[in-house]
Amino acid sequence: MLVCPDCFEEKGLQKRIEEIRPQFDEGKCDHHETKKGVPATEVAEILREVIQNNYHHSGVGYDGEPTGDDLIAVLYALTGADNHDVIEELQSALIDGDHWWPADGGEPFFSDEVGYSTITEYLDDGRSMKWSNFRHEIISRRRFFSDEARTALSELFDGLHLLRDNRNEPAIKTIEARSLTLFRGRKANSPVDRKRINDSPATELGPPPEKLRGAGRMNASGIPVFYGALDIKTCLAELRPAVGETVIAAEFELITPVVVLDTTKFESPPKPLNMFAKSFNERLSLWGFMAEFMTEISLPCLPDDEHLDYIPRR
Repeated sequence: MLVCPDCFEEKGLQKRIEEIRPQFDEGKCDHHETKKGVPATEVAEILREVIQNNYHHSGVGYDGEPTGDDLIAVLYALTGADNHDVIEELQSALIDGDHWWPADGGEPFFSDEVGYSTITEYLDDGRSMKWSNFRHEIISRRRFFSDEARTALSELFDGLHLLRDNRNEPAIKTIEARSLTLFRGRKANSPVDRKRINDSPATELGPPPEKLRGAGRMNASGIPVFYGALDIKTCLAELRPAVGETVIAAEFELITPVVVLDTTKFESPPKPLNMFAKSFNERLSLWGFMAEFMTEISLPCLPDDEHLDYIPRR
């Protein structure tokens, strides 16, 4: 059977068929005589990947019958086809092309005797393992000048600039100069400390001197990182002053544009994506990874934590 994009209402599937259609010259669509067709088996291969990545067998109920939707219902929902012959042809192609080996204890994924449900959790495409390898590299091997660590970070966060939340706001954005104020403070319990900070607030409230650069959430000891808060209350809370201690804080204003990663975006669901988009699973996997990453880097670093625990973790 030959089919064409007009056999389906799903826009993402239509686009995928249009992309592969120039490869075939079998003739006109069996259902739209003026349209060039492609073999239904090729459309089934597109659907095979989408269904395997986003559906699983839903099991059976108390009555022994499959729960969830049967394969025909899944195909109708995914493709928006209005011709039952097309749906049956796709089902047959999926079942016939399902490679499995009974001798190994396997079972077919595509069958007209099982039910299907959508996968609700984010797929792990290996980013967790890559992150673990990156941490091992900088903790146990080479912290600086590590080509392996540089490559791992590039792979981990590849595509991050494409992510948007369900309000269509990007995770990475540019903040223009003079448009953001940050607060930073330091304990100053002696008159000498207070005078020194008052005399040179920009220097004294910036990154601490080399010998005083302790480990933080995103830096190892000795490496300067500017930790700023968006409000004074958060600034004070981060310092964890004891009762009776004195803290001096100051406002800092951006003087040049900066590109920032807003990890709070990952508290929300991602922007809805079309299942047939080639980057669909990669983006969902990255979103899930970043949600866990955001949670972990927001954990407080307590004074009794091990020194190496401050090195970026997840």
